[in-house]
Amino acid sequence: MFEDSTKSENNTLKKVDAKKSSKVALKDISKDTPMMKQYHSIKKNYKDSILLFRLGDFYEMFEEDALEASSILNITLTKRNKVKMCGFPYHAADSYISKLLKSGRRVAICEQIEDPKLAKGIVKRKVVEVLSPGIITKPELLNLNEKNSVMLLLPDESNEKISVGCSICDVSTGFFFSRYISSREDLLDELLNEIEGNQVREIIIPENYSNKAYKFSQVIGSIKQIRSEILIRNFSGYIRSIQKGENILKEHFSVNSVDVFEFDSPLELISSATLLNYVKDNTGQRLEHIRWIEKRENQRYLIVDSSTRRHLELVENQSTGAKSATLFGVLDYTKSAMGSRLLKWVIQNPIRDIEEIRNRQRRIEWFYENRETLDKIRSNLQNILDIERIISKISVGKANARDLIGLKNTLINANIILSYLSDIEIFNKFFEQDYDYKTVITLIDQSIVDEPPLSIKDGEIIKKGYKKKLDEYRSIREENREWINRYQVEQREKLGINNLRVRYNKVVGYYIEVTKSNLAKVPPTYIRKQTLVNTERFTTEELELHQARLMEAREMSNNLEYEIFVEVSKSILKSMDKLYKIAEYLAWIDLFQSLAMAAIINGYIKPEIIEENTIEIYGGRHPVIEKFTDVNFIDNDLFLNDSDRRIMILTGPNMSGKSTYLRQNALIILMAHIGSFVPATSARIGIVDRIFSRIGMSDRLVKGESTFLVEMIETSRILHYSTARSFVIMDEIGRGTSTFDGLSIAWSVLEYLLDPELSGCKVLFATHYHEITTLGDSYGVVNYNATVKDWDNKVIFLRKIVPGSASKSYGVEVARMAGLPESVVKRAKEILSNLENNYGSYISLLAEQEAKALDEKINQRGDSLTQRKKIRDKDIQLGLFPSPYEIIVNELEKLDIDSITPLEALNILNRLKKSIFQ
Repeated sequence: MFEDSTKSENNTLKKVDAKKSSKVALKDISKDTPMMKQYHSIKKNYKDSILLFRLGDFYEMFEEDALEASSILNITLTKRNKVKMCGFPYHAADSYISKLLKSGRRVAICEQIEDPKLAKGIVKRKVVEVLSPGIITKPELLNLNEKNSVMLLLPDESNEKISVGCSICDVSTGFFFSRYISSREDLLDELLNEIEGNQVREIIIPENYSNKAYKFSQVIGSIKQIRSEILIRNFSGYIRSIQKGENILKEHFSVNSVDVFEFDSPLELISSATLLNYVKDNTGQRLEHIRWIEKRENQRYLIVDSSTRRHLELVENQSTGAKSATLFGVLDYTKSAMGSRLLKWVIQNPIRDIEEIRNRQRRIEWFYENRETLDKIRSNLQNILDIERIISKISVGKANARDLIGLKNTLINANIILSYLSDIEIFNKFFEQDYDYKTVITLIDQSIVDEPPLSIKDGEIIKKGYKKKLDEYRSIREENREWINRYQVEQREKLGINNLRVRYNKVVGYYIEVTKSNLAKVPPTYIRKQTLVNTERFTTEELELHQARLMEAREMSNNLEYEIFVEVSKSILKSMDKLYKIAEYLAWIDLFQSLAMAAIINGYIKPEIIEENTIEIYGGRHPVIEKFTDVNFIDNDLFLNDSDRRIMILTGPNMSGKSTYLRQNALIILMAHIGSFVPATSARIGIVDRIFSRIGMSDRLVKGESTFLVEMIETSRILHYSTARSFVIMDEIGRGTSTFDGLSIAWSVLEYLLDPELSGCKVLFATHYHEITTLGDSYGVVNYNATVKDWDNKVIFLRKIVPGSASKSYGVEVARMAGLPESVVKRAKEILSNLENNYGSYISLLAEQEAKALDEKINQRGDSLTQRKKIRDKDIQLGLFPSPYEIIVNELEKLDIDSITPLEALNILNRLKKSIFQ
């Protein structure tokens, strides 16, 4: 009761004490004092980090660190004895450290490692942890729905094409991954894929690598420019010996041979060992929660490169970088942080294992059909905490008793969730082992109080009866507390001072408080301790004796409680593998129910996944756009195969829905490959190995790459790496240069993709080059267009994709809709008419000249008239532009002679004559 009654006063005194302790420390600040010498001796080892130097209850920063931090944190920069400095209270450190990390800075935390009261001279200090954007151990500093990884790269300097050992670690979850990227021309794209898929925030590269690795240097430079928010750090501590690398990995993972990791190259081994050492050095911990080095079988995954992820806006929209208006945003009905992270990873890493896709579909379908159980599981999932990051906190010694209670309650809810699925055959995989969660639940339940305080060093966290010795200390404390209670009553009665109080605070300890009006009644045995405005504070020998006993018992009790907490934490880590397995299964269950919810809410269907190299989508819709439009979305079909319908040439006006159609089909195919239901009325989708996209206008000026160059780079990647199992969407190839250059490139690209020996992929090719539609007569190519309707001098977009090619692009009409002045629109129409007429004349003249030149060659060879005509017609058709003969033939083929009038026939004849001879 006495301690509670002085809470507000104690809080005030705490603040005063903090200020006093800091003021005392600040007296020792000048360039030549022992404390600043200590600061400089520590700082020299952390030159690239902002050093948080603990002084009493504050973290202080000095000199250049202070200058930089004050600007980032928007806190006051001061000077003391010509030393620049700024700081913040240690109890508010998380918010300040978070801002420093988000700005891309490393933070070295330098703590006092001895009690200032017991120190002789300067208090001993050392850096206990280095935090950086990619190495964060406190979940409070993280986005719970994302990974937070550091990547380490080791280039092979003997290879001009550059092979790279690539290792990635997320310290907050224990995820550790490695791969060997062998002599790839597209190294930049491979690394960008890993960076985006694993939310890499920091990249470590060798401090000095040979000039032979100039290509690696170029790749790193490109990453800096493309992903400027990532911290790229040079590091000199790379392991050079394979034997040393093996020893590091064998010791940490307790294996007899590194062969168990199936490294593809010594580069991969060394990069993994170096990264493990690097993370350990920065955290100062053994990192027991990093349990294995994962490998990815790339042939198991559908590859989606970084530019395609960006174009399709899978997890970040291109305007703000947020999850809204993305595929992830549409599918995310997860209830746990673990499920949300898994969903994001799955979207960026679709699979092409047909059986695994079907298994996922079956589990989603079960949730879809069992709505009542779905609701119950969702209700329990919202009580699931982040098991992965709780284990990480325990492993690095940053967990508190509330984390353990949270883990216990999470495991109780996990038991309920799993019980709903225990008899369901398709979820048998989740019950292949004994999870051992009951042992952990029992341990925490028996040892930790249900509502523990935040601190683990101030006691009151271990349950009564758990440890006999602790109960004895507590008994001594209680006896002395009771004595103090009785002492107050005795002193009041003995002295006749009814308002006499025995109180406590951390500065003075226990004391007897007497108002000044009663000072005459104070006996000589009272020892004056403190004078205040209205009261005097005293102590006695008896009170001091019992205070000493009480404080000793409290200290012993608190120390023992902390030791017990550490023991309990270590015991929990013995079940770490099984706890991680529970976390994994809970994340998958959360993902399946989330995709089921998306299907229910958005009206998705289960696609049929087939072995044939065919894509059939009926009534397809764009999953994102349909969620953000007020009008009914117009659905469309798609049918492509590996024979006569491999390439669809799509024409039509701007704003008619061509780009939406391209993207929606790519998204539907991708959704099918993560096991999700899809926005369509029905779908049969063959396995795809890669999805490529070349859409939109973007440049990388910082790299000296124009919009057109970026377009050509992305097109080149498609031509080099697409296969017969790839799905490609291309929008407006060649529009970034002159008309004839662009048309030539677009035509040539299509011919390349059409050749089954060169690529053989399935393609949606949107274009305004209507000349290309003549390829629609080729085997494997079909023409489609986005329909519009002319009405009352206005264009109505019907958003329907139908067979056939568009007659024009309606660009001027779209310009009118955008609000261009009427005079500009009118003049544009006049210019367009002239250009079209001249262009038609030019094409006719070009074709006529081509025909004459060919006739001369044939005459020289002496071919017969019949043979001449066959050769002539064949060669003219191979030309870039249609010949006059083709124009006539195409027009006549379209005519329904039985339905036209004689006048209409004369008009058609007149138009054909003008188009040829004008």
